Amino acid sequence: CAAERRGGEAEDATTPLHADTPADVAARELLLRHFRAMRREELRVLTNGSTAAVHAVRVACRRGRATLRHFAGCQPPEQEDLLRKTFVATARACADLRELDVLLDDLKVDREALPDVLLDDARAIRRHLAHARARLMRDARAALARPGRQARVERAEQILTTRRAGPCET
Repeated sequence: CAAERRGGEAEDATTPLHADTPADVAARELLLRHFRAMRREELRVLTNGSTAAVHAVRVACRRGRATLRHFAGCQPPEQEDLLRKTFVATARACADLRELDVLLDDLKVDREALPDVLLDDARAIRRHLAHARARLMRDARAALARPGRQARVERAEQILTTRRAGPCET
């Protein structure tokens, strides 16, 4: 297997998509890619809390939801619902944190244009927002670690990795 030759696990190999790939197989493959990206970035959020990881986890969730929308009917309805809820809950867990990260980036640019007389005020605002970010990071980590969410994530992973989708009805 190509994944084994590259040193990766066989189950992590992605299936190449071609023009004649059935829609249900394409949907499953794309959902699996986005799900794995979500999980990888979620781990980065949990371990180092980087702004890039927070952004990337939300992007993976958005792509997963878009895949579900564009391939509607290619998965059994209860599986689509579970996958959608998993992507939504994960993105929502990091939403406030991402909004604050964007604000902090904007303030960083604005700070460089401030006159010296306002720099102390800018530093105080930045310190306040850094404390707010730490609180939001704790909230995001707690939301990502909730037992109900973890059970949903495990079930979604099981669906995507062990069960083939049924025929596409679209």
